[in-house]
Amino acid sequence: MCTKFKSHKSCIRLFAFLLLAVPFFFFSCGGGGGDTATEEETSAAFDFSLNSYKAQSVETAGASSIQTADADIILRGELLAINTDTNEQETFTWTATFNEGTWEVESTKTIVLDPGTYDFSLLLEEGNQQYAGEAIYQIEDGTNDVPLTVRPVIGETIADVYVVSELADFKFEYDPAELSDFADPQIGIIVDTDAEQVFSVNPVTGISDNYINLTSGSHSLELKLYDGQIQKGKSDQVQTVNVVPGENIVMDLVPLHGETLFSLTEEGGTAEFSFTIPHEVADEAQGAQGANNLEVIFTLVDSDGTLCEQTLALVSDGDNYTAEATCDNIQSGTATASLLFNDISDNEQLAQWCETIDLNSEEQTLTCEIDLRRRAVITGALMAVLGVNVLDQSGLPIEGAVVIVNGEQAGITGSGIFGTLGYLKLYLVKGDYTVRAEADSLYGEADIALDALDVENVEVTADQEIPCESCKAILDAGNSVGDGVYSIDPDGTGGDDPFEVYCDMTTDGGGWTLIYKKSQSVVCDPTNDFKNGNLNSNDNTLLDKNKADKDYSSTLINSSWENFSEARVEIIDDNIVKHFMNYSLAGTDKNNWYAKAKLISSSHTDLNSESQNYWSIDGYIVSGHYNRNFFINRNYGGCSVDNGWVVVIGRDDSCGSNWQYHSEGDILYSIENTYQNYYAGNVGNADVFLVIVR
Repeated sequence: MCTKFKSHKSCIRLFAFLLLAVPFFFFSCGGGGGDTATEEETSAAFDFSLNSYKAQSVETAGASSIQTADADIILRGELLAINTDTNEQETFTWTATFNEGTWEVESTKTIVLDPGTYDFSLLLEEGNQQYAGEAIYQIEDGTNDVPLTVRPVIGETIADVYVVSELADFKFEYDPAELSDFADPQIGIIVDTDAEQVFSVNPVTGISDNYINLTSGSHSLELKLYDGQIQKGKSDQVQTVNVVPGENIVMDLVPLHGETLFSLTEEGGTAEFSFTIPHEVADEAQGAQGANNLEVIFTLVDSDGTLCEQTLALVSDGDNYTAEATCDNIQSGTATASLLFNDISDNEQLAQWCETIDLNSEEQTLTCEIDLRRRAVITGALMAVLGVNVLDQSGLPIEGAVVIVNGEQAGITGSGIFGTLGYLKLYLVKGDYTVRAEADSLYGEADIALDALDVENVEVTADQEIPCESCKAILDAGNSVGDGVYSIDPDGTGGDDPFEVYCDMTTDGGGWTLIYKKSQSVVCDPTNDFKNGNLNSNDNTLLDKNKADKDYSSTLINSSWENFSEARVEIIDDNIVKHFMNYSLAGTDKNNWYAKAKLISSSHTDLNSESQNYWSIDGYIVSGHYNRNFFINRNYGGCSVDNGWVVVIGRDDSCGSNWQYHSEGDILYSIENTYQNYYAGNVGNADVFLVIVR
């Protein structure tokens, strides 16, 4: 078996934005200080836009403070202007009105300033909610258009406008298109278990930043996402953050969901169900005295129309609620299951889940999307949940399978607190995914497309062999079936796709991978063909030791050289290996391994005892005359007295007929075990010169 993983630490996340953008205008004059503009002076018009506002504060279900639709909200406060050139500072009272029905903001305030660079801070209030913003801008003589972003302040009340520059940013970053299906998007924020603050979001501009004004140190934060009265998502957990001035806080949003585990004891029999239900559903039905008024009704209709209906008993596990259900005389196959959540104190339906499931004899786990109606939220980034079930070839769940998503290791099945052995729950952003599961020497893959706040399930069957990283690894794993073409994956899971290579499994212990093959008479540039390592590398017809009409070099020369420890050169004529040379690759690269100092063994008996004037891949190159590559030569003395062991000719050689073979693509070699004269000696023209490694 061959199993190889790359270690990846990856956080797959989505963010969302909550902001008020307030572009405003200044006019400057050469002589004025910070006085209010007169009719004779150049005036400034303020063109405000608002991207979010606080809609209400939610204490308990049904208790909230709501503004009347289409009413004007008056924002009052101060603007601080600090001239950074002179360090002079002035404050101005500020008033703006906002109509939540039309999302229009108006302000008739005008001011004049001397030209210069200014640091502006704005603090506005409406009731007990504050909004703040800051900007640095160069005020020129005349009309000035100063962009400034104003955002809600979460947490403790700011004492004055001078503190605005010290606030921390609370960022929700997301693709605005992901809220395109929301009719009335809102964000709920809970700080240190205080009342939930709900902010309406401008559907045109989306969400941006908030400010947080909290004392330095540890605080708990929780987020909720609404579409009108329906809660669609939440932060994946109540997050404890360390608030430090100047440092941002980032949190994820995931869909509101529960999980269902179910199994059928036999082909037609008792079906057992286990549920986890998010605490938000029970919290919505909490009475004034803390009594839980939530009723959960489970309904199942099997393929024969058999009806099973039960009221579930909820048990708190501290974070959420669990429940069990058992239905008798149920047929295997397709069934419809639903959960109905009611508040028995006023007979109102709070939420519902309904889905078609496949009942069989194996335990299964599903994630279930729940749209919760939050009655306290009257008016009016985002992630998906994916449940992964990994099965073996018999359809049984696999515990401990490694799940890889788009090449990144995401988790291990059976490692969660809920679910079957082969189950893993993932939070993923909107996008297309390839989900791969690996267990022992097998793997499986499945593709899935996710939208924001989707709740989906995918089944992956691990039934394909995981390729080894090399021919040697295949041999060592006991998977060799002799010389031939095999699939390998040198960089393992998360890297490039597996590809096919030729493996010599029998020569000198086996486990060799072909990386270069030069065939006689093929027009060539042997040095560069080898070193570039990508010559006809996708042509699998070249994956053997036979003579061909084109040459071959593998991408492994550049990508995996350091993974090999030994190279072997073979000179083949009439399908017979006439000579070989084995080299150590320790401390070498693709340029310098072909050298006397790295030779381990050879069929030539005099390579170590004789001297050489050339022994390299580059060999002897003179432009327009010689291109003698993979050249091992003893001596020169004129063309007719040149002696050596092997040479691959990269262009028609200038020695011409003084050498027995001298045309481009010829492979000269000594037929004897010692060096020979290229003119009158016992030399041959080989069919193939090849390099294999392990």
